[in-house]
Amino acid sequence: EAASSALSVWVADPTPFTSTVAASLASPSTSSTGNDSSNGGTTGGLNNAGGGRRARLSVLASLANACCGMASRLGSSFADGGGFGGPLAARGSVQWLVESMVACLVLYDQAAWLIEADEKRHLMTGGQAALETSQPPASSVFVAKEVQMRRIVAVVKRQAGNGRDALLDTLKFSTRSYAMAPEHVQAWIDCE
Repeated sequence: EAASSALSVWVADPTPFTSTVAASLASPSTSSTGNDSSNGGTTGGLNNAGGGRRARLSVLASLANACCGMASRLGSSFADGGGFGGPLAARGSVQWLVESMVACLVLYDQAAWLIEADEKRHLMTGGQAALETSQPPASSVFVAKEVQMRRIVAVVKRQAGNGRDALLDTLKFSTRSYAMAPEHVQAWIDCE
């Protein structure tokens, strides 16, 4: 019961660190003149800032996919008795990669949500009303084409060891869009 209470507090309000990093990733990059520095200092504004913010999501997706590939290869090589550094170093390396991969996905999803809410707020009247939606962002981590979600979930299940359930729960409860993800994606995570 205590564990579920702690988890529900996290779900209701992400940690200050997660919130701060996601907000930083979602914020437009501006120079001191107010121009968007992510586009070479061209005119500022939402359209220009959106490209730079979406590029940051691509970096997180690339990091998650790279961690996935390395964890998969390292886990396989150490399972076969090969690799470098011995079995203890292998498990630590693979676990670190899997945890980093999941962290990138959580940050991606949180930032995607903030970016889309900001874009909707600028397009709609009512400001705050745009934040509440029943649809996940179009670039939600669970539907983004640049995130190899099926492969990532398979690597978490295969390589995470004792932390497997905690990492899958992190994907479920620390992302904003899991509950709205397509059923087949939820099935990947929920199936044994």
